[in-house]
Amino acid sequence: MKTFALALAVMAPLVLSASGVRAGCNDPDLETVRDRILATCECTGNHGQHVSCVAHKVNDAVRSGLLDVNCKGKVVRCGARSTCGRRASSWSRRA
Repeated sequence: MKTFALALAVMAPLVLSASGVRAGCNDPDLETVRDRILATCECTGNHGQHVSCVAHKVNDAVRSGLLDVNCKGKVVRCGARSTCGRRASSWSRRA
């Protein structure tokens, strides 16, 4: 019985990902929630503070049901790619 349980625990993620159960972000409100979050996290501090604010607001939106959990990464990445809080010279060197 333990062997079966162990095999099931190991195989379940493979079966779920192969069957397409792990769908990507398909929340119709993604853009609205993203824009609201990015507007709330003002660009007054450094870049790390901005990304931290975005991540906290995204978690709040998921907890309250405004945003699908599969969309968390997209919104946080959007905040992380922002030039907010970055010096212009450091941003141009990365481009």
